[in-house]
Amino acid sequence: MNIEKWINEYIKNLDLKNIEWIKLNSTELEEFLKKNYFDQELWEYVHDKDANRVFPTLLGMHYLNVYSPVNGKDYSFLLGVIDNSIGKKTIVCSIVYLDEYFIFNDQKEPLTYISTIEVNSFFRNKGLCKKSCEIFLNFIKPNQHILMSGQSEIGKKCKVYESLMKTAVNNGFEKYVLEDNYHLRNSELHEIVCSKSKILKK
Repeated sequence: MNIEKWINEYIKNLDLKNIEWIKLNSTELEEFLKKNYFDQELWEYVHDKDANRVFPTLLGMHYLNVYSPVNGKDYSFLLGVIDNSIGKKTIVCSIVYLDEYFIFNDQKEPLTYISTIEVNSFFRNKGLCKKSCEIFLNFIKPNQHILMSGQSEIGKKCKVYESLMKTAVNNGFEKYVLEDNYHLRNSELHEIVCSKSKILKK
């Protein structure tokens, strides 16, 4: 592994003004990574120096890896990518989510479930989390509530949930934006998700 080589090729001199947003399914993500993140010279994927060898995370990423997703569900992957110096694409941010998620037996309408929201560690504190949330709203069904997985410590520090909720409200999203954590009891979530009431509150 040559981390400096990869940083030169994938990280340096990227123009953050030219982000391309693409939505992929699991099969398409696999092909994208083979095309853009497999180093033919070293015969390995471009990954972090501290990455687990069994499930290597992509350079600068904490969750996204070459085996995503691991549980077989039909995830969608919204990627913010930029052309790099070797004619490939670097992932600068990603949102991994389910377009339709059912959690209760009597649930009639699906949720949009967000598994992870992350910004490449080389490009944090540049407004990419907020931008990702704005773009994400264009790819989901506006008539579905959003349920986000519990935040990691870095997620809490970066206030990812707050950023998503504020961005949704500012862009006219009228459904609930919820965080799946111990503060939200199962009965409360059921009332929101399965209620027939048309009156919503943030």
